[in-house]
Amino acid sequence: MRRGTGWRLRCAIMVVVLQAPAGCLGEGTDARRGREDGSGPPERIVSLVPAVTEMLLELGARGRIVARTDSDPHPGLAALPSVGNPLAPSLEELTASDPDLVIAWSGLDLSAMAADGLVQSISIDRLADIGPAITDVGRRIGEDENAAELRQSVMQRLRAADRRGQGARRPSLLWVVGSEPIVVAGPRTFIGDIMELVGGRNAAGSARTSWPMLGGETLLSLDPDVLVWSEGAGMFPHEQLGRRGPWSRLTSVRSNRVITVDGARFHVPGPHIASAALDLAHSLAELDRR
Repeated sequence: MRRGTGWRLRCAIMVVVLQAPAGCLGEGTDARRGREDGSGPPERIVSLVPAVTEMLLELGARGRIVARTDSDPHPGLAALPSVGNPLAPSLEELTASDPDLVIAWSGLDLSAMAADGLVQSISIDRLADIGPAITDVGRRIGEDENAAELRQSVMQRLRAADRRGQGARRPSLLWVVGSEPIVVAGPRTFIGDIMELVGGRNAAGSARTSWPMLGGETLLSLDPDVLVWSEGAGMFPHEQLGRRGPWSRLTSVRSNRVITVDGARFHVPGPHIASAALDLAHSLAELDRR
């Protein structure tokens, strides 16, 4: 896969939009990390990262969120003004929201606002990044105790989902995040981490990119024991798998070993991903009992 395509898709996954947006994050920023003037916790927050928005809501900071992005599906935020695409927000709308903290993707250039120390850059690529991110966000908004409790709760649920070492055989899982073209979760991703956590093996774990694009022959060569189908944007209905080639030739499709998941729920690496991982572990266990 070309680098541009891979990076666009990575961004799309992280914002729960499974079609690549125009542009993506660059290679770092000089933005200062949060408020460093000692003036107290921020009262007007804009999060450009859906996973962080989820954290803010769980930490009881809903009343401090003053704007949203076009990728925030939470109904409680619908009435807020939007700053647009989280990867290319409108600086005019950001400024109009008068924030005292903006949480943005690492590498997103908001240098026009960074001079005032408004911007915190954050990166959440792996499952292990979620706990530290909760702690960091809690510290930035003055909710350290709540963040500690939330992090503990998330870690407990992830431990409950941990099926590693519980069986001699680790089924291969292929997690499809785009059907036309075919795109799957590869190595060095939080979705790949989830597959390993629940006792599976990522069928695309040896791919060169984190979100590889597959041709039909490569798909058939992987032939996973279990197909994980992320329902949502960029996917055809899973009921059509048996009628579409090369999907219909996969062993997992022919043996009805397909797990469907809600893409909007699984593609945001925030606090709720722990419950989603536990549900996947239960679904995989049900397949094994058949």
